[in-house]
This record gives sequence, structure tokens and C-alpha cells, in this order.
Amino acid sequence: MSSFFIVKDTLLDTKSVSTSQPDPARASLIVQDIIQELQDIITLPEKVPFFLIVAVHGQTIRLRIVMIWACDVRYAIANLSIFTIKEVNVCFPPDMGLLVYLPKITGNQSLTCELAYIECEFSSMEVRKLGFISCVVPGGCNEVVQAALELAKTIAMKSLITMNRAERLISHVRDYSVTESMTYMQSWAAHTLMTDASQFKLGFSEIQFNNIFSNRI
Repeated sequence: MSSFFIVKDTLLDTKSVSTSQPDPARASLIVQDIIQELQDIITLPEKVPFFLIVAVHGQTIRLRIVMIWACDVRYAIANLSIFTIKEVNVCFPPDMGLLVYLPKITGNQSLTCELAYIECEFSSMEVRKLGFISCVVPGGCNEVVQAALELAKTIAMKSLITMNRAERLISHVRDYSVTESMTYMQSWAAHTLMTDASQFKLGFSEIQFNNIFSNRI
């Protein structure tokens, strides 16, 4: 998805609202609804009940970064992967949540501020230091996609219920305190321990369990 077209559509929508609605206060409420709708679309990958892996190659600018952070695991190629925020340079407000979630995901507010203010381009190695991606793959598009597929195969061998619970808990921990997350986990753990996978796991070795469970997916 092109960041340019999303920004262009947003500007066109807001312009049409400003011309059709003379009251600035009422117009701002309409624009707020437009922004919320776009936010819901952009953050949709975070809400799906399955694991998402993104393989990055090429330029990743502004809204593309937003769509990437909504995925669970992020891989990138060592060369030709360029990341930049471009919120300040384009004089466009960070309405899609990039500057809200980036410090939470990376845990490095100082470097996030520097990248946001300077608007410089940074490589996949630099963004890995930031903590935004977990693996830098040598090669090009085919190599990073293959690495992502290999990870997906490994994850696919796990219990679907358990993986779903783990994904929900990790997302919850990011936005809530430890105490709140522990309480949240109690409910999920109670359900997970009642699944067939957990009961099988208690009585079989790792190899036996994998062979049995792989036939039940």
C-alpha cells in the first residue's frame, strides 16, 4: 500500500469537509471520524487472531512503518532496506499512531525522538538496534521471504490455541501494567490448560507430542 495515496486521500477528504462544512468545530469532528476510520484500517493486522510475519525489502516510509509494527515479527534484508518516519518533513500530523506505538515497541524513546525530529534515513541494521525488527537477512527479496516462511513453518507446528493466547498476552503487556497483565493472563491460562494440546503434552515427550499434534491441526 502506498503511503502517498493514503495521505492524498486523507487530504482530499479533509478538504472536501472544510468546503462543505462552514463551521470549523463541526468540520473537525467529521475529520476526526475520518482519521479514526483510517487508524482502524491501518492497525487491523494487530487484531487478527493469527500470527503475522512481515518480510521487509525496499523503502519503508511513514505509513508502511505503521503497518509493519502491527505485525508480530518483522524481518528485513541487509541491503536496500531503508526506513524513515517523515512526519515532520511532510508537515503532516502523526495521526496514524506511529509516534505513539514506536517508543512502546522499541523501548528506546531517546532514539525514537532523534529519528522523528531529524527525519534521516536509517538502514535495517540501525533499525534492528532500535528493536523494531528482530532479524536482518543477507541477500534480497527471495531470501527474506524464505526466512519468514521457515519461521512460519516452525510456528505452524505449535498449538494454535496456545500461540493465540501468547500473542494476545504479549500485545496486552505492551499497553498495561504487570499486575493488570498477570490478572489478564489468569483467564487465558485457565482456558489454555483445558485444551487437548496441554493434556497431551503432560504425558508425552517433545517428539511424540509433535508427531501426534501435527496430525490434529
